[in-house]
Amino acid sequence: MVQKSIGYVTGHKFGGWKIPQKIQTAIMHFNANNHNVSIAYMITEYMDSKKNNILVKSLQKDKNIKNIFFTSALQINPTNKKVFNILKNYNLYFFLENMVIKGKSSFPKLSKFLSLLSKRKQKKFIRKNYIHVYSDYKKAFK
Repeated sequence: MVQKSIGYVTGHKFGGWKIPQKIQTAIMHFNANNHNVSIAYMITEYMDSKKNNILVKSLQKDKNIKNIFFTSALQINPTNKKVFNILKNYNLYFFLENMVIKGKSSFPKLSKFLSLLSKRKQKKFIRKNYIHVYSDYKKAFK
């Protein structure tokens, strides 16, 4: 059985930003490369879907997936219990939070983290371009 790594790209806002899909893809390939992993393919969620439905369907179809790369943990809907139950079986890599969740034992940390993030007041950032998104995003979590 060949174990695959995939990336998850969303078209909707998360964390106060709408990061273009091309930038999200580049971020995930960079992050995977830093972990000596190659991404087999990307799963792209539609603009209007915030329930992670396409991710769930893709994970149910492809049983060889081991690792999932995200731009941010905020791409996961914190109120969707079905998604959490499915994601417990995978290694999760979150670039902007600089966090890796491997296995079920560290998964409660992600659930608690997402709960705290979803309750915080989101800052509104206005940018003409995306040069400083990464540095500003890191500051929002300190």
